[in-house]
Amino acid sequence: MPNCLSFMEICSQEACNNITIPPLLLLPPKQNISEEYAKLVSASKVYSIHSPNTLARTRCLSSYHGWLLMADIEDPCTVYLYNPVSRVHAQLPSLPERDYPTPLRFVTSCSPDNPGCSVLVLYDHLGSHNGCICKPEDREWRKTLIDMSWNIDDMIYYNGELYAIDKRGTLKRLKYVDPYIEEEVSAMATGSH
Repeated sequence: MPNCLSFMEICSQEACNNITIPPLLLLPPKQNISEEYAKLVSASKVYSIHSPNTLARTRCLSSYHGWLLMADIEDPCTVYLYNPVSRVHAQLPSLPERDYPTPLRFVTSCSPDNPGCSVLVLYDHLGSHNGCICKPEDREWRKTLIDMSWNIDDMIYYNGELYAIDKRGTLKRLKYVDPYIEEEVSAMATGSH
């Protein structure tokens, strides 16, 4: 695993497309161990990683392509991205303080340590799914995702495009037009139920 990660750092993205890395499972530390650490389980191997003390005061809300969306336990609106393998930390603006929104998941347009990265967080507010977008260096989130009458259930960046799907299986391609995200194609496909 470490050799694969080192190799991926030096090769171009096109050359790495055929390399598959098994998913990693982040395990909490045992109660009787005082040092802050976590274990990554991959392909029947366990890797111990040392994590910063700041993780002791946070909880993981979601993950995406090796990055964890972390929130402060005392102030759930304070969030940041953390990569447990590279130990890179990307601070995000505080989430909109509307009765403590509950982040459900997030996606990034590319690696958060890339200056052109956009981060989109899908969160629950009073039973409806809303979204907001920012770049890691922004001071506040740009909000809100299109017409929220269609509850977004999940979203993904694919080939440079942002797609979202609702609870009924309707897939939509979204277009970012600063400061809003607009529906570019209203219904690309509809799931059958």
